Amino acid sequence: MSHRSARKVACLSLVDSEQVYARLFSRDGDTWREQVLDPEDVVQIDCGGLAIHLSLDDFYEDTGLLVASR
Repeated sequence: MSHRSARKVACLSLVDSEQVYARLFSRDGDTWREQVLDPEDVVQIDCGGLAIHLSLDDFYEDTGLLVASR
């Protein structure tokens, strides 16, 4: 089953493991929107009353990729 056909999935992020690059997919009804995350973007994830704010730096912290990409 694809994440796009799973009705309960509303948001999904795909983070590259070899370079600093991430995409965020969000559902709007039956339509999926894709956003390529820029270094200055901050993603808010709401889950069970907890709101988490993450940037690309947070996704790649302690990987060594941030140093390599700058």
